[in-house]
Amino acid sequence: SAWLCSCASAWLCSCPSSAGAAGAAGGEGVAVKKKKKPKPPPRPKTPPRPKTDAEKFAALMEAEEWEKAAHFAATSPSQELRTRETVVAFQAAKATDGGKPPVLRYFGALLALKGGLTHDEGVALATPMVAQGQLPLLQRWIGEGRLRPSEQLADVLCDAERGGPAAALPMYREAGVDEKATLCLVETGDLEALREESRKEDPASKPDWLALLGRLCAARGARRARPLLDALYALPPPPTPPDDPTDALEVASYNIELAHAPPPMPPLEAIVGTLLDHGGLPLATELATNSLELGSGEISGGLQTRLLAAHLAEDRAAGEKLLDADTFPEADPQATAQTCEELGLYARAIRLHPSADEVGRLICESAVDVSTAVEAIGRMGPPQGLAAVGRLVDTDTPEAAAKAVAAAIALHGTLGHSELASLFRPKEAGDNRERALLDYLRARVAAAGDDAALTFEYLGACCAAGQVDELERVTRDRSIAYDAVQACTLLREAGGAAGKDPRPLINVCDRHNLFGELATALLARRQLRHLMLYVRSVNRAASAPVCAALLEAGCEAARVAEVVSPLHAPSAPAVLGSMLDAECQADVVASLLEPLDGTHLAQDDSLAASLIEAAAGRNKLPLLKPWLDARKAEGLPPGAPNSEAIEGAIKQIKKWW
Repeated sequence: SAWLCSCASAWLCSCPSSAGAAGAAGGEGVAVKKKKKPKPPPRPKTPPRPKTDAEKFAALMEAEEWEKAAHFAATSPSQELRTRETVVAFQAAKATDGGKPPVLRYFGALLALKGGLTHDEGVALATPMVAQGQLPLLQRWIGEGRLRPSEQLADVLCDAERGGPAAALPMYREAGVDEKATLCLVETGDLEALREESRKEDPASKPDWLALLGRLCAARGARRARPLLDALYALPPPPTPPDDPTDALEVASYNIELAHAPPPMPPLEAIVGTLLDHGGLPLATELATNSLELGSGEISGGLQTRLLAAHLAEDRAAGEKLLDADTFPEADPQATAQTCEELGLYARAIRLHPSADEVGRLICESAVDVSTAVEAIGRMGPPQGLAAVGRLVDTDTPEAAAKAVAAAIALHGTLGHSELASLFRPKEAGDNRERALLDYLRARVAAAGDDAALTFEYLGACCAAGQVDELERVTRDRSIAYDAVQACTLLREAGGAAGKDPRPLINVCDRHNLFGELATALLARRQLRHLMLYVRSVNRAASAPVCAALLEAGCEAARVAEVVSPLHAPSAPAVLGSMLDAECQADVVASLLEPLDGTHLAQDDSLAASLIEAAAGRNKLPLLKPWLDARKAEGLPPGAPNSEAIEGAIKQIKKWW
C-alpha cells in the first residue's frame, strides 16, 4: 500500500494538469476537473404493425385507385379478398372520371387470371351482362372455363330474351334440375324434344301442350310463351280418318299415323284463357283479335267480355280504344257497362245506356269527365246544346267550366261562334268567364294550330291576362303556327309580367332564327344573363349572330365575350371575327379562345385554320399567339391539318415580329 501511494504521488507530480488538480485539492487554487457521465443509448423504436390485405384494399378503394384496387383484390396472395363483399364494394363504387366502372375493372382483372372466376363472381358478372345483351360473350367465357356452370348461373342466363333458355338448358341438365330443363325446352318451343322426354316415362304418353303452357306462364311469365305458341301453330294437322271405316288396311295406317303424330294444338279459347290467368293480356289479345279477324268463331262472347274487362282494368285508354273500334263485338254490353261504372268510366256507361234524363243529370256532376259532357251535348240540338253550355258556365266550378269550354270548341260550328262568344264574354276582369275565354281560345288553337291569326289573338289575350306560362308554352310548341315578326313585336312591347319574363321571346326567336332581335331586346331589358343561359344551354350555334348583334348595339366586348363563353367551336371563327372587328382587347380574345383546346381540334380539322384565317384577314394574327402556343404545348399529331396550320401561323407571327 505504501508503495502504491508513492508511485501515484510521483505520477501526479510529473503531470502539469494533474499537479494543478492536486494543488487545488490541497488548497493551492488548482481545481480538479470531473468526468461527465456518458449518455444512455437511445431506446430502439417499435416497428409499425404491417397492414393486412384487407386494410391495403380499403385504402386503395378510399383513394379511388380503382385499377390498383381491382388488381390487388384479384391477385392478393392469401386470396381472402375474393369474396362476395368485395364484389359488392366494387358494384357500389362509381367512377368519378366517367371511365370504365370499377366493377368491370375488377372482373377484367379476374378474367385475366388462369383459374377463372368463383361461383359467386361468375353469377355477379353474368347478371349485368345478360341485362346488356352480352349472352354470346358469356357463353364463350363459359366454354373457355372462365365461368363455372351452375344452377344459379343458368337461372341468370335463362333471363336473356334471346338464346337464354338454350344456353341454360345444358347447365340445368348437368345440375340434374329436370323441371327447369323441361321449362327451357318449353320456352324454346322444341316440341320434338318434349315428346322425347315424355316417352322416357311412358312410350305411349304424349305431352300436354296446354299444361306445359300453364307451367311456363306460371314460372317464367306469359310473355315468354311466344316461341311455344309459334311452334304449336306450326304443328301439322292431325291425320285424316279413313274414308272407309271397314277397310282394315286404311284403319291400321291411320292408327299408326295417329300414334306417331304429335298431339294437336289445344283449342284457342283454352290457350287465351290460360294466358289471361297468368297476366298475358297482350299476347292473349293478339291471338283473340287475329282469330276474330279471320272469323273462325273460336272466341266466345264470354271470353271477349273477359278480355275487354281486363283491358279496362289494366289500361283504361287501351280499353276505351277497343270499345271505340268494336274489337270484341260479342262482348256483353250490360256486363261491360257495369265494369265501366265500377272503374269510374261514366262516359262509357252513358254511351252504353243512353237516357236523356240521365245525361241531363250527369253532365254537371264532377264525376263525369269532359269528353262525356261534350258527347252528350253533341247528341242534342242547337237550342238544347246552348242551354247545356250556359248551364255549365253558370255552375261556376272549374270542372263545369272545363266541360263548357270543351263543348264549345268541339261544337262551335253547330252551336254558333257568336252565341258561344256571348256566353264566355267576361263581365269584369279576373272573373271565371275571362278564364273560360282563355281556355276556349287555347282549345281552338290546339284544335287548329295552323291558324296563325287565331294564335296571334290568343297570344294577345294571354299578354293582357298576364299568362306568362301559357305564352311560353304556345311559343315553344312547334305544332302551333304564328307570324314570327308579329309575335316578336308583341312580346317586345308587352308590359307587366309578359314584359319581364324573357322565355316567350326566346322561344319565338329561337324557333325562327331571330337571334339579332333577341339579343337587342334582352340587352334593352338588361337581361343579358338570360341571353347567356340561352346561348350556353339551349342553342350554342346562335353565339355568332348574338355576338354580332350585341356589338352592333354598343355592348362592351368583354360583356359580349362573357355571354358567348364557353365558345361554340363551329361558331368560333365568326365570333372571333366580330370581336376583332370591334377592336376587342387581347386579354378578352385570349380568355374567349382558351376553352378551345386540343379536344376541339381533334374533332374539327379545319378549326385552327378558320380561326387563323379570321385573324389574319384582319391583320390581327398576333392576338392568337397565346392560344397558338398553348395548343402547340399540348402536343398535336404531326401532319394533322390543325398542326400544320398552327405551326405555320406561329412561324408567320415570328417573322412579322
